[in-house]
Amino acid sequence: MKRKPKILMVQTANMNLGDNVIADCNCRLLRLAMFPRDYELFHYNLASRDVAQIRYADAVIFAGGIVKSTNEKFWQNIVEVLDMAEACGVPVFMSGIGAEPIQEDEKGANLKRTLNLPCLKLITCRDDIACLQHDYLTEQSSAEVREVFDTALWCPQTYRQVLKHTKYPKNSKCIGIGIIRHKIFADYGNEQITKEMQTRYWCDVIENIEKRGYEWKLFTNGDTNDEAYAEELLALLGRGSKYPAPRNANALMQYINSFGGVIGGRMHSNIIAYALGIPSVGFIWNKKLRFWGEKIGHPERFMEPEEMDGAKAVELLSDALHTPCKATWAQRMPSLKAYRAFVKYIVCRELPHESIDLKQKLCAVSLGCIEQRYKQTNSVQALNASLAAGYVNFQTDIRLSANKVPVLVKRWHEKTYKMLGIEGEEGAFQKALSSKQFLKARYFNRFEPLSLEKFFQRIEGKPIEHILFSVGLPSEENFRRILEMCEAQRDKTPAQIIFVLERCSDIAFLKAQGYAYPVMYLYLGKEDFTAALEQAQTVGADYVAFSKAAYDPIYQKQCDAAGLPTALLGYERLDEILYADAQGVRFIGTGFYDVQYLERLLHD
Repeated sequence: MKRKPKILMVQTANMNLGDNVIADCNCRLLRLAMFPRDYELFHYNLASRDVAQIRYADAVIFAGGIVKSTNEKFWQNIVEVLDMAEACGVPVFMSGIGAEPIQEDEKGANLKRTLNLPCLKLITCRDDIACLQHDYLTEQSSAEVREVFDTALWCPQTYRQVLKHTKYPKNSKCIGIGIIRHKIFADYGNEQITKEMQTRYWCDVIENIEKRGYEWKLFTNGDTNDEAYAEELLALLGRGSKYPAPRNANALMQYINSFGGVIGGRMHSNIIAYALGIPSVGFIWNKKLRFWGEKIGHPERFMEPEEMDGAKAVELLSDALHTPCKATWAQRMPSLKAYRAFVKYIVCRELPHESIDLKQKLCAVSLGCIEQRYKQTNSVQALNASLAAGYVNFQTDIRLSANKVPVLVKRWHEKTYKMLGIEGEEGAFQKALSSKQFLKARYFNRFEPLSLEKFFQRIEGKPIEHILFSVGLPSEENFRRILEMCEAQRDKTPAQIIFVLERCSDIAFLKAQGYAYPVMYLYLGKEDFTAALEQAQTVGADYVAFSKAAYDPIYQKQCDAAGLPTALLGYERLDEILYADAQGVRFIGTGFYDVQYLERLLHD
């Protein structure tokens, strides 16, 4: 088996927590793009300048940042990292970077040189992509360049659990005032915007907010200079309040999420607010804020230095509160697609595959897929196709018909009716069909349904080793009827029958009947897994099954420690199958592929 690829995430970790948000969002994008591949993530702090780490990495990703050779020393970090990556043959992806015009000096020339190295495979740019392509990249560059929105737009997904437990009213009357250090304008070439002017601006903002009947609260992104100026402003005002300096990105997310609107100095205060659907107004101390306003279609919400006026800022925010805007999936997806492109190019070679025993591992879900198009039919044709494909393990669903005959059907609902071509009256879709009506119908007008009795007849003499019967949420009466049918037909197959049950009470009921059937507890992610596993063990579960959405490698380790083999149901892609095998899953539910085809593909 090949080892897990090592990915080095280059990030800025400082007191300005906007950079931490960018890094966290990039980590989430990587996780989404890599799924279900396993990998090791290492966090490279730019401040460390420990470029020796790169020689042990399989890929390097810059989480945000900006291409320029003035102000910050980020240009120097880019040069050092890219030079080392080139020397070590490690591919690099620069994700969601900004770009500013090149400086015609030694620094700019060195930065331009490294940005054209072959190791740089992909660049996504959040703002001035024309500047990046014209000023920095030459014909020698092999990097693909894509335009994206700032990756911090992924913060609602990245911090979902944090936001979920933040209990603030949806229509908050509190306006967040995001303070930035007063030297920011001077540092970016606008010395005429003095500290006194900025102080007057903030005081006017607050006065106009109060006139409109809103509450307000100061906050910062955590930078110590921002904090010092915010405390000074609060003392000068002699009223109001301020959030404590956020200790981490979670706290910053909670602060911004508590506001009904934001007037912010930091770019990422505004981006986070936009991502959360909170209207915001800012001022332009760097042209990247101008790009941001134009990109979201609201340039008027970001004032030029000469336009800074407290009354105007509050007027703009008032308008924004009545015409809010929020990040869309169309704005987020280019960043994820770029990650997937980089992962596909670099990491797919790291998938483990030599050890898998496909025939013993794979389990045809719902008796398998027909022509890689028709799923969940539990039909005669699906069974035949899966047997021909080399499957020896099968999963199928059992429910009772209206006249109490066990039949193989996923569940009784509108989708089932539609697949069977049966029209039902309103409210009828949750009701079971009679066995006669069900068995007479055809899935997609082509495929023959099965009763449990006919299923046993069909598999008699066939090379089947395991049958997983999923029963749903049966009443005890219905479950007893299914068990009696299985017991009556048991001599028709030597296969081991395993019942898949969602409730521990059903497991206890089955065990109490005295039948020697192993039981698989199906975890759907609705409760704490540790407690669920303990309860399942108590009632005698022999296996643990997971839906695709509920699975976590941590749970696998807990099952391994408990001595319970696992099943993962619903994996259709080869990389998912290989991932599940690498985790030690006993049954991998798919049915999508021909087993012999995969064996030829994976093995010499």
